Amino acid sequence: VLKQEIINHREFKLLNLNKINFNLIPLSSRPIVLGKGSDGMAFKINDSQVLKIFTSRFAFDKSIEAQERIFKNEPGAKNEAMIYDIGELGENVYYYIIELMKTETETDKIYYNNDLEEIIKFVENNYFRNKSLDDNKKYILNILNQTDMASQIKADYNLKDNWLENLIEEIIHKINTGRTDLHTGNIGVTNYGQLRFFDPVFVE
Repeated sequence: VLKQEIINHREFKLLNLNKINFNLIPLSSRPIVLGKGSDGMAFKINDSQVLKIFTSRFAFDKSIEAQERIFKNEPGAKNEAMIYDIGELGENVYYYIIELMKTETETDKIYYNNDLEEIIKFVENNYFRNKSLDDNKKYILNILNQTDMASQIKADYNLKDNWLENLIEEIIHKINTGRTDLHTGNIGVTNYGQLRFFDPVFVE
């Protein structure tokens, strides 16, 4: 259960901010609540970043693992959402700062995009662990590019030409690192035209 002082966050900007390292990402406006889940809350803190405060030690450990993969440039990590900072605010209270993504367009929420959900499931069901990443991408791309789904999604969200290849790689990478919650409920569009899963961790 989220600590009461965070749930009642009306004075959030005065709460613990001195403990968070904002040297690289100063607050440019009052934090805006984006939503809350079973273990925490997410705030938009500027035009490009989100602060999430949460209470799951498991999620904290997984977010550290994700950040290490990114900064070590491990295979597949280039397709993960950028994590700028991670830390502890107090006993059993943690935070991370992650890149802000667009989760909807003016006309349609990604959450309800059945074609995108079908593509995610297709990658999950047609990925073979005994094949290389390149072989998997080539096989899956070849099939998906023969459908109208990929071109329609690209147009709907103004994505870059390589969005599908990168998404396939990201899904495979997340499967290999234990992710089981790959669905449209936690995917967004980056400012550089790619689809990314914006939550770096999942709760057991």
